[in-house]
Amino acid sequence: MVPGPVHTDPDDVAGPVEVVILAVKATQNDSTRGWLARLCGEHTVVAVLQNGVEQVEQVQPHCPSSTVVPGSVWFSAETQPDGWVRLRGEAALVLPTGAAAEAVAELLRGAGARVDCDPDFTTVLWRKLVLNALAGLMALSGRRSGMFRRDDVAALSRRYVAECLAVARAEGARLGDDAVEEMVNLFRSAPRTWAPQSWPTGKPIGAWNGTCATE
Repeated sequence: MVPGPVHTDPDDVAGPVEVVILAVKATQNDSTRGWLARLCGEHTVVAVLQNGVEQVEQVQPHCPSSTVVPGSVWFSAETQPDGWVRLRGEAALVLPTGAAAEAVAELLRGAGARVDCDPDFTTVLWRKLVLNALAGLMALSGRRSGMFRRDDVAALSRRYVAECLAVARAEGARLGDDAVEEMVNLFRSAPRTWAPQSWPTGKPIGAWNGTCATE
C-alpha cells in the first residue's frame, strides 16, 4: 500500500513537480488536462505508461513545456470492485533511452518495478501494439483465447498480424517475418480462458487497433 494523501481535485495540490507518472487509459488522456496543468512545468518529466504508439503526441499538448517520456507496460493489472488493484506477475516496463527516461527508470526501480531502457523503442511499442491488436480479435468475436487453437482462427490471425506488421515496419519498427508465428503461437499457448481486460466491459480498444487502421 502507498501511504496518502490521495487527491481527487487538482486544485488541492501544489506544483510543478519533478516527475509525473501518467497511468490512465489512452482514452482518458484529455481528462487529465487539469492535473497536468497544475503539476507540470518546464523541468517536469511526464512518464506516460499506457498502450499504443502515440503517447507523446496525445499527452504533449496538455503539458507543452514538459518532457514527455513514453513507456511500454508488460504486465497485467486488474482493478477490483473495492478499489484495490491485483497485479499478475512482475511489474515490468520498457522505456526509451535518454537522460529523462533513465531518471524515470531509477524512480520506478526504487518502487520495485523491473524497468529496461531500449534504444530501439519504436520496435518495442509496435510489438506491444500488434500483440494487443491480435488480442482484439477476442473482443470482436466474444471468445476467449482458446479460439486461437483452431486452425482457421490461427490462419486468420497470421494474415491479420502480417498486415499489422506492414504498418509497423513502415513506421520504423524492426520486426521480421518470424514475428508472425511468434505472436500467434503466444496466443495459441495461452490458457484457454484468458481474455483481455477491455472485454467484455465494453471499453474502447482504439489505442490498440486504431493506429494500424489509420496509418
